[in-house]
Amino acid sequence: MTLFKQIALLISTVLLLILLSIMLLNFQNANRAVQEQLYEDAKNTASSLSLTLGTAQGDEGMMETMINANFDSGHYIRITLLDLNGTLRYERVIEQSRPDVPEWFATWVPISVPVASAQVSSLWNPIALLHVQSDPAHAYIQLFDTARDLLFTFAVIATISLVILNALLHAVLKPLSRVRNQAESILQNRFVLQEHLPFTTEFRDVVRGMNAMVLKVKEIFEKGNEAMARNRELLYSDPVTRLFNRRYLMLKLPELLDMANERGNGMMLLMAFEGAQNVNQRLGRQRADDFFRRLGILLETQSNRFEEHLAARINGTEFAIMLPGCTPQEGIEIAKRLGDLLILLKEEYKLDPDDCTINIGLYRYLCGQDTATLMTKADYALTHAKAREDGNTYLFDTKDDQSAMGKEQWRSIIEYALEQRRLHLDFWPVVSIKNSAVIQRVVTFSLQDSDESSYPYGSFAAEATALGRLGDIYLIALETLLDRLDPAMSDEYSIRLSSEFLRSPFAYGTMERLLGNRGSALKHRLAFEISDTMAHKYLDLVSRFDALFDHFGFRVGINQFLGQSGDYGYLQTIRPQFLKAEVAYWLDITRESLQALRLMTDTMGITLIATGVQTPQQIEELQARGIEIIQGPLAQTLTDMN
Repeated sequence: MTLFKQIALLISTVLLLILLSIMLLNFQNANRAVQEQLYEDAKNTASSLSLTLGTAQGDEGMMETMINANFDSGHYIRITLLDLNGTLRYERVIEQSRPDVPEWFATWVPISVPVASAQVSSLWNPIALLHVQSDPAHAYIQLFDTARDLLFTFAVIATISLVILNALLHAVLKPLSRVRNQAESILQNRFVLQEHLPFTTEFRDVVRGMNAMVLKVKEIFEKGNEAMARNRELLYSDPVTRLFNRRYLMLKLPELLDMANERGNGMMLLMAFEGAQNVNQRLGRQRADDFFRRLGILLETQSNRFEEHLAARINGTEFAIMLPGCTPQEGIEIAKRLGDLLILLKEEYKLDPDDCTINIGLYRYLCGQDTATLMTKADYALTHAKAREDGNTYLFDTKDDQSAMGKEQWRSIIEYALEQRRLHLDFWPVVSIKNSAVIQRVVTFSLQDSDESSYPYGSFAAEATALGRLGDIYLIALETLLDRLDPAMSDEYSIRLSSEFLRSPFAYGTMERLLGNRGSALKHRLAFEISDTMAHKYLDLVSRFDALFDHFGFRVGINQFLGQSGDYGYLQTIRPQFLKAEVAYWLDITRESLQALRLMTDTMGITLIATGVQTPQQIEELQARGIEIIQGPLAQTLTDMN
């Protein structure tokens, strides 16, 4: 029971008891007054009638007539005339006395009817005794009317008092309600300050304490944010070009090569800049740095039309561009434009054409390859580019059966899978290192064609997007998942939502309808993962989906975290429940950076999860860094052993 209800109940009870006590006292006084009035009436009647009877000088007939006249004109139960010896001379009794009030009232409110007596004298000689007893029927009517009026007055006063009490309590306890909302906001990773201090001293002190706590938590988050951004610059950025460095590139490659990557296959451009020493000699250190900074801008602008692209400076003279979803022809066009733009840049800085050149090796990579293979083949392409006499660009293309398929083939496979609902779901465990308990099961799905061939998400996502069928695939996948999950089980499941799907115009309505119709039984048991890149680039859109998921009781997590953003305030806006990053990132990040990140995540209750864990040695290193939840091949092994 809330404090408001407790106080309201206590004060209302006391108020009602006081009003009820006053009403009872008033009713008792009225009852006593009525009974006294009955006795006074009987006494007055006895006195006056005894005098009148005395004038009859003992005439029985006249005395009876006088008694009858008084009895008929008044309200009496009986009038009795006795001689001095107590012998009855005459008596008049009412035939039936029944008050015109509810029977329960007459039962609960007994009225004592006293008897008044008087002596009848004739010429100073006593001749008889007269007894008069009033009828209480009229008194009952008076008391009933009084009780009804008191109850009505009580109801009116009580209602008005309770309304005023409710208003006063709301006014007095309003600051406490704001304190509660403030505390709930902290739990939701939002920092709300109360600007207006309440009038009540105790509440004012509580509000000041809450404001101080909110400021402290906000300060911790901001310090962690600043430290993470600073460490990101030191660890993963080239100080001259502002591009990412080799360290970041090697951490990002596993994500880009993942079979579940929605961008699918792509192009890697490995570039070697020849003549850096000439540029430094001709321009000087400061202008040479400016020249390379401009070169970095060219690389970034030429690649940014590809979602989740990556431009990095590997060392002083080598650069790399990763273009997910890029075709060989598009890669060659970008390489040509870069060569043309470099010529213009050299002219701007008044460099001779032979002072510096750039060689570009292009390699078409396939999802599922390992990093070592990618770098070896890209380096092979760069070596051939340097050796060519007819140009400075060389393409090394790798194909497989799936990547060689044309759009019509993909259309046929996708349409068949949708029509026949041929989606296969796989479940991968997320495990606690401490006890090998399964914390979560990650859902992945693939398409199957008529030949029972399976196509992982990364191989068909780009084609499905181009055909406008990615939303339909997600709809079937989610329906299949909801149909398979048993509401009686307590396991939590997680499914990754692609940025292409989230950015589609139909995604929000599809998710709202699906979760509203079929997701109520899985409340608090289903989580949706959104990529870190999507979260900080499209924060407004992701926040909208986050509000939708929260409305239906589902959790949200961030995957593929690599600390790309310079501002991690988006974590506070989205309020994810968990944050997933490759094990290589957790082991590469410095302890200072990890401590800064934990300042933020611990403040917001975000769980850190390492993905791609393969060896026991990695588990030991993760535990040393305080990360105890893993996903990957070794997580499956631990589950099987358990």
